Amino acid sequence: TAPIAVAGGSQSPSVQAITLEASSPMRLWSEVDSTIFYDPNLITLREHLGRRVEIFRREFDAEQQAVDLDSFEIEGGPAVIQVDGDHLHRLESGPAGRLTATFTRFGLGTSGEPILYETWDLEPEEPISYDRENVRTVFDVDRSARRAAVMLGVYYGIDDYAGALFWIDLATSDVETELVDVSSTSVAIAGDRVAHVNGLTLFFHERGIGEVSRVDDLDAY
Repeated sequence: TAPIAVAGGSQSPSVQAITLEASSPMRLWSEVDSTIFYDPNLITLREHLGRRVEIFRREFDAEQQAVDLDSFEIEGGPAVIQVDGDHLHRLESGPAGRLTATFTRFGLGTSGEPILYETWDLEPEEPISYDRENVRTVFDVDRSARRAAVMLGVYYGIDDYAGALFWIDLATSDVETELVDVSSTSVAIAGDRVAHVNGLTLFFHERGIGEVSRVDDLDAY
């Protein structure tokens, strides 16, 4: 099944407080303030929250009343995070200069601290320059296929972009890199296919092949 990506819509939350709902499947939710991201599945950690961010774990009892359990801390921002099943993923762009990022995968339980599983240091084969004001970092995880798609992009000006798509095999830790000429605001992965949105254009890629199609002017649909 091909992934589905949606342009525009609700902006993803930038965190003031995060709660991990310890149900099945687990999910994150937060209070919100302004954000530059447009993917509703990603929570943005801003620098003003500090280098450590507390996440409060809770569950719902038989009467659907919230029960507070415990809390744990993760490294703060700037970064984006997402929970997929019983794993938490965190993506942080590198310092200004060359486009790099660190993608981290943690294991989550119903109590206690998250368990660090693996960290990937990501950098395009061809260096891309940027500063923190014009970089976009988004990702998505396909739990059943055990794969992740990470997109790093730079916006230089109107119709002037550069970026990279990283295909991460969470089972083998292998990474494949594909250079792209977009700076996307949303990405979705399903197996060997990725869809991502830049402005009003929807792009489709296949692993090992590259871009296979695109839909321009999404306002028309």
